[in-house]
Amino acid sequence: MERRTQGVLAGQVASWLGDAFQVVALPVAIVLAHGSAGQMAAAITATTVARLVFTLFGGVWADRVQPRLIMALTDVVRAISAAVLAAAFAFGAWSTPLVIVCAFVSAAAGAFFGPAFMTWRRAVIPADQRQRTNGTLTSLRQLMLMLGPVTGGAAVGFAGPAFGFTLNAVTFVVSLAAVLAWARPVDIVRTEGSEAFTAQLVAGWRAVRSRSWLLWGLLAAGFYHIGNGAVLVLAPLLVASELGGAHAVGIVAAAEGIGGFLGAALGARIHLKRPLFTGWAPLILMPLWAFSFAVFHSVWPIAVLVAIGYAGLLFYDVHWETAIQHAVPGELQGRVHSWDILMSFVALPLGSMLAAPLAAAYGARPVIAVGACFLLVASVVPLFIRSMRTFEVPSSAESKAPAG
Repeated sequence: MERRTQGVLAGQVASWLGDAFQVVALPVAIVLAHGSAGQMAAAITATTVARLVFTLFGGVWADRVQPRLIMALTDVVRAISAAVLAAAFAFGAWSTPLVIVCAFVSAAAGAFFGPAFMTWRRAVIPADQRQRTNGTLTSLRQLMLMLGPVTGGAAVGFAGPAFGFTLNAVTFVVSLAAVLAWARPVDIVRTEGSEAFTAQLVAGWRAVRSRSWLLWGLLAAGFYHIGNGAVLVLAPLLVASELGGAHAVGIVAAAEGIGGFLGAALGARIHLKRPLFTGWAPLILMPLWAFSFAVFHSVWPIAVLVAIGYAGLLFYDVHWETAIQHAVPGELQGRVHSWDILMSFVALPLGSMLAAPLAAAYGARPVIAVGACFLLVASVVPLFIRSMRTFEVPSSAESKAPAG
């Protein structure tokens, strides 16, 4: 891989670390400013709505204009958004509408960045290096998810929440500088006019529908995230209330991070000729993560199964991403990636919204168990799809062709 490409990827890793700072800074800032849970919920809702609204548009534009330009512009927007929040909380000028607008704008920009980043990576990284690069990036993202809240919590605790927002803004500036300095332009198929835009949006769905393995994978992901959304809401509350409070929540979070890091690292190094069969199978470990909360009353067996489940999830994730990069033409990468993201964002809030009323009626553990069954079904059914079983990716020795 070229050093210039490595520089761009390093800039993105820095922005992931900054995102983790903001995850800590926002709730702390709202609490210190005597805000409410409703205000925090409004910011989270704004983030979700922005992703739902703009993800498909981001996919079209990633295939329509130069990905390098989109990456740079969205880094600028997100840096400004974080800087505005830093200034607002530093000078006591924050308000709920301001937080909502900044959260919405930042998430909307992220919805454009993700598909553009995928399109750019597919174009500049040689085919024989894609799996290793995907695994390395996934591992590093997991590492940032572990280190970010710790370092961000220390920074916010020492210097205040405004400092956390400032650091997030700085990391986006770092990512911007890396893109401007090192991201090379890539070849794209240019179209013009509003009709072409609509046609491109439809073409993205046709690209999904025409590949049965991809369509079934996305449908399974949607079903999976209904259960996942419920478990993600109820499991931390269960751990905090019954298994040891914040200390237990920290142990489980660390297990998720460690398991995911190891799974992604293995995914980077183990080539599978049939990644959508042998690579999908480890996803069956993920229901263990959910079932553990329903079955065990001690944090340590839960932590072990959580680590195993997340290892399977991130191992699969590396191979799924690599399969899309190999099998989908470069000019469709952004749109297919946006459909992949959208299926998760549509289903996840549905499961999250159902979690609280169902838990109030039937109890948290039974609802978590049902959520685990959703995960299990979504993990097993695709293994019976013929195109999943027969899909092949060439080995590194067979895929020395130039990227494009």
